[in-house]
Amino acid sequence: MEGDTPEIYYQGEDGYIVRDMTAEDSLTVCKWYHDTMGKVSIYDLQCSVQAWQKNSGFVIGEKHGKLISSSIRIPIGGGLHYGSMYYVIPEERRKGYGDMIRDKVARSFVGNEILVIDAVDSMVEPNKRRGYTDTGIRTYRFSGKAKSIGNTPANIKKVTSDNLNALITYDNTCFIAPNVPERKKLLQEWIGIPGILP
Repeated sequence: MEGDTPEIYYQGEDGYIVRDMTAEDSLTVCKWYHDTMGKVSIYDLQCSVQAWQKNSGFVIGEKHGKLISSSIRIPIGGGLHYGSMYYVIPEERRKGYGDMIRDKVARSFVGNEILVIDAVDSMVEPNKRRGYTDTGIRTYRFSGKAKSIGNTPANIKKVTSDNLNALITYDNTCFIAPNVPERKKLLQEWIGIPGILP
């Protein structure tokens, strides 16, 4: 998605616009999440923005050139879209910007397909009021340093471009739908980050 002029999806009279998110914008979004929820990988969103094509559902809101909101609604295969990274900076909340970016612009990328979202515990009830169904699936965040497992077992290999296809084959058995082109590109981007793998 990088290199192109971001497409504008909404432009309000008050200077608020919603447009395609760039990889550079994703760093600001990750900072918002880091400041709100603690440690967040800056690489996952940045790699995702680079892996998906333009007009895929990564959107950012800005007002007079300042980034103020974000949302993603991206296709992940099998008729499903993934939604996350919904945020409005505190001083711009309760002005309709969140509804515009999430419920109008980002939602338009989903069409009649199924949207799967993640949310922190405090957002479960508000999301139910918006019509989402709580599946009961929970994930947990842990912090601290993991205990060493000692020497790396012989059957664990470092992922490189030489054995990436083996990783993709394995990933196809785990991911929501096999052979999603953006998923392969995401993994290629992710393993290419300097220092991400030992």
